[in-house]
Amino acid sequence: MKVFSKDGELQCWSEVLPFAVVHGIRPAEQRGGECETEKRGRFADSSSSIFVLVYGQKWFRVLEIGVEDQGKVKIVPVCEVVHLADWLLDVTWLDWKDPSNYTVAAVTAHNVLVKHQLANGEPVSTRYQSEVSCMLYPGYK
Repeated sequence: MKVFSKDGELQCWSEVLPFAVVHGIRPAEQRGGECETEKRGRFADSSSSIFVLVYGQKWFRVLEIGVEDQGKVKIVPVCEVVHLADWLLDVTWLDWKDPSNYTVAAVTAHNVLVKHQLANGEPVSTRYQSEVSCMLYPGYK
């Protein structure tokens, strides 16, 4: 993943998904307006960072992207990479409280919905599978 300035200058880069291409990036603020930010992440100035959900192929991960005191942009993993057994079609936030308490939903190509929660730093995944074993081919706008 690469982060650029408004002028197109490369600010930083990091391999965020091992051996996977990034297919989507979802900021934490995407659902329900403002993100609850009483407990922000690793940057001193909470207004200088954002939490994002990055996904691609069979992997997803939550990251914090922010600016350090010296003005340097940094990408910081919030959690370990989550690997699923099937290809991801889409991943979105269901709930966001802070970096150690969030819920994510992932839809896979073989009709499975995976709800992944991080509660007080402990990951829990729940699979919901259709009785019909078919592949989904969504139409995107």
